[in-house]
Amino acid sequence: MIISAKDHPEIAIISDVHANLHALNAVMEDAKSRGVECFLNAGDFLGYGAFPEEVVLKLSSENVLSIIGNYDLKVLKKRKEKKRAHIKNEKQIAFDYAGKNLSGSSVSYLRSLDREMRICTGDKSILMVHGSPESIDEHITPDTTDERMSELALIADADVVIMGHSHLQFKRTINGVTFINPGSVGRPDDGDNRANYAIMDISSLSINLIKVDYDVESAADSIRDRGLPENFAQMFLRGVSLDAVIEDEDRIKERGKKLGYKKRSGKIREIALKYNSDPEHSDTVRKLSLELFDKMGDMHLLGQEERYWLGCAAILHDIGWSQGPKGHHKSSLRLILNDQEFPFTSDERYLIGSIARYHRKAHPKNSHFHFAAMSQDNKQKVRILASILRIADGMDASHSSVVTNIDLKIDSNSVMLKCFVSNDTSLEQKSIPRKKDLFESTVGKKLIVKWI
Repeated sequence: MIISAKDHPEIAIISDVHANLHALNAVMEDAKSRGVECFLNAGDFLGYGAFPEEVVLKLSSENVLSIIGNYDLKVLKKRKEKKRAHIKNEKQIAFDYAGKNLSGSSVSYLRSLDREMRICTGDKSILMVHGSPESIDEHITPDTTDERMSELALIADADVVIMGHSHLQFKRTINGVTFINPGSVGRPDDGDNRANYAIMDISSLSINLIKVDYDVESAADSIRDRGLPENFAQMFLRGVSLDAVIEDEDRIKERGKKLGYKKRSGKIREIALKYNSDPEHSDTVRKLSLELFDKMGDMHLLGQEERYWLGCAAILHDIGWSQGPKGHHKSSLRLILNDQEFPFTSDERYLIGSIARYHRKAHPKNSHFHFAAMSQDNKQKVRILASILRIADGMDASHSSVVTNIDLKIDSNSVMLKCFVSNDTSLEQKSIPRKKDLFESTVGKKLIVKWI
């Protein structure tokens, strides 16, 4: 392959898109805005993202000079396997999803790609590989020893070696050979969620390593919309590997045990203040929600963990107002799912986010991705907790904290809720009838409210 400096004075280098179409579009638009039209791709089109087919089509249709990556090879291999594991870990889910969502023409295209590409640019030579000049699976990082880099320089027999695979952006020159890793377009591994790529000047072989902002939250939402694990979305949002996300989950759980629910709730409230223009209302709704939860204990049989979820959802149920009044309950869910400041595990994000989302409007439905992803047990917990939150929110419809105390009497057919008030409750009395339907359908009892 020959690239002329006259025709293409600069080339863009990409790698490890991993089915993240949002990031790929942003990178290609950024490169083209800089006048770059020629692209080299060091492989790994597929994996974890929502758009395997679309990424292959875009790169192939735009005549990007590509090689195949180790992940791509694994997907192609697994497509041929007849036996599939009944119990799948998340990596297997990613392989299966990519394989099932590739067209025949895209599979043929990927199979046509080589593992390396040699490019001549005048009197200079470039070798493009996925892992290293010796192995498609070798991770070369900024910390790889000079001794190993010297060995690879001899094997490469080129002036420039382009590599991917490690997802770490760097450039190093060893024994006159320049090694370039543009980083990962779609799934960075350095804690920075921006999309990575590089631009190389053909004449001087100088390298510009670039990071590009893109709509990572939409990329994460696309993963959720397709029913893929939340950990995949968290990889994109955090800019780390799947293993790192899983390790973070374990750390969050351990930290939560040490802090306890009360201190964790206090931390959530502190973070929520950046969104919440009416923290007094959220505090009131939380207080009422937890009082209802405690007084209904013999009916719902839920424990302290579920009580914590409800309290967090009450604190956060209105943070979506920061994004505008329309559909603010949906915005609250999105913020809970995506804001990395919240010290939640992936499961907690779905549970707490769903409870907050259902504080108004639609009831829980399997057509909602976040609800569909839950176990049947957790779905029922969300129904119960969201129904309590709806009632508590209705009890403070005026945002005036008019309900000072409550009493509850439960019998076989009904729940009698007595609300002791300090002021006018006309808004609350209009709100509760609209908000009690989820509670009644979930617990199978009629809710009767008396204002005292």
